[in-house]
Amino acid sequence: MTSDRHSGYDVGHPAPHRGAIGALRMWFALLGGFAAWSVQLGANAAVTGLSCASPLRDARPMPDLSTVLPPVIGLTVAALVVSAVALFVSLGNLRRTRHETAHESGDVMMAGEGRTRFLAVWSVWISMLFLIANGASLISALWGGLCQS
Repeated sequence: MTSDRHSGYDVGHPAPHRGAIGALRMWFALLGGFAAWSVQLGANAAVTGLSCASPLRDARPMPDLSTVLPPVIGLTVAALVVSAVALFVSLGNLRRTRHETAHESGDVMMAGEGRTRFLAVWSVWISMLFLIANGASLISALWGGLCQS
């Protein structure tokens, strides 16, 4: 009965090119930049928070950050690299799914095809967002200083 009802529609699988991109590759493209930014933000907050906090909560001179700055810069650069790799993987995913739908744009919306392409497009935007966020973190660590007086 169901096949009779839908036999007149030319609707394919919602992700016709799902085999072109592996699940691990898609997940890394979507969440790699976010995960790198989250780890970098948490680790840098812990490292700098301990070095800038005064146990007596009184005013003290600017601490010596020579031991704190290298790990902060290292973590931030590592997060920047992971975000850049996630962006390149996202662009590769986008290239692999460029022929996922052969319909006009209105047909795609009506048929519901192209889930893999949709995820590839959004992984590019998400990766770019977190690449910018990690770049801003690096700029703020280098330029703004780690401890605010």
